[in-house]
Amino acid sequence: MRTLPSVSLPQSPQKDLLESAGPTGGFAFALPQQHFARLRQQDELHAVSDRAASGAREANEKSRARQAAIVPRAKRKLSLFPSILWGKVYQQTALVRPTCCKQRPLPLITGLPTLQWNLSHLMPLLANLFGAAFTLATAYALGALLMRQRPAPPEILLAIGAAAESVLVFLLLLFHLAHWGVFLAIGAAAILAAWRGVTNNATPTAHDPIHIPRVAWIVFLPYGVWYLVNALAPETIADGITYHLGLPNEYLRLGGFPDHVTFFDLVPQGMEMLYTVAFAFGRHAAAKLVEFAFFLATLPLIFRVGRRLGATDLACLVAAVFYFCAPVAGITGSSSYNDAAGVFFMLAAFYLLLLADPRYLLPSGVLA
Repeated sequence: MRTLPSVSLPQSPQKDLLESAGPTGGFAFALPQQHFARLRQQDELHAVSDRAASGAREANEKSRARQAAIVPRAKRKLSLFPSILWGKVYQQTALVRPTCCKQRPLPLITGLPTLQWNLSHLMPLLANLFGAAFTLATAYALGALLMRQRPAPPEILLAIGAAAESVLVFLLLLFHLAHWGVFLAIGAAAILAAWRGVTNNATPTAHDPIHIPRVAWIVFLPYGVWYLVNALAPETIADGITYHLGLPNEYLRLGGFPDHVTFFDLVPQGMEMLYTVAFAFGRHAAAKLVEFAFFLATLPLIFRVGRRLGATDLACLVAAVFYFCAPVAGITGSSSYNDAAGVFFMLAAFYLLLLADPRYLLPSGVLA
């Protein structure tokens, strides 16, 4: 028979072991002292993390309470004019067939739900068109008033008026008076004053017509329709949503400039001031249409500058086609970027300098 090897057990435990007595008085556990030190450290870490989590929860609750108290006041302070109110009206008054009724409605009211549904979807488009048209009409009227002693083509009047309107919007934001009602009153007064000046022949215009050949319209018209459709679509570009249109949206929500200053608040916002007016009546598409209008107004300026430089109409047409059909120009001209508007104002200032008339030095400096 095989015998098992003898095993010798230690007579006494190690010195670093702590023997703890069990409930019956016998020795139950023998654990090292270092193990209890680690347990104490873990307990302290858990306590610190619990305190940090509770503090974060309290800060989030206070922040949500502040936001809930501020946002309703800001929204009551400014009520956007256009499509939101009309959309609610048509949604509330639309006739909807009950789900339990499978019969067709009476002939007298058959067309009403469809008509009201179409109007409710048409009002945002009309609001965007009105916002862009009103912003541009106000700019043109201000330009006609400011240039009433200096003959200038329509593009120059639009450029001068846009600069003036941008300054006016900046002052309104500075004094927290940015509201669609204020924009409407100022624009209506400027348009009425300019209309009276035109009827009284007080605003001279430069007679320098631009004739674009019919063959060129084969190129301009398809591209123009394509750009217009993209301009009417909601903004999808990141810079446009966060900066070019995000700041006007914030300005209108607060009625003026915010208290905090960010990085984008420090850069020039000439076009963003015009976007604020358009955004007050429409939405993103209204501001994009303003940029698109300046993009279109650049084409006759190319002809005018070319003529001043001694270029032929054919050379000016080639330059205009290359610029208008360039993909980069089309993207910037049909979005809320301000690059296409920057080209327009640069050409307008250059055109006034080419006139070599001291009366146009100050307007060219304003446009620059």
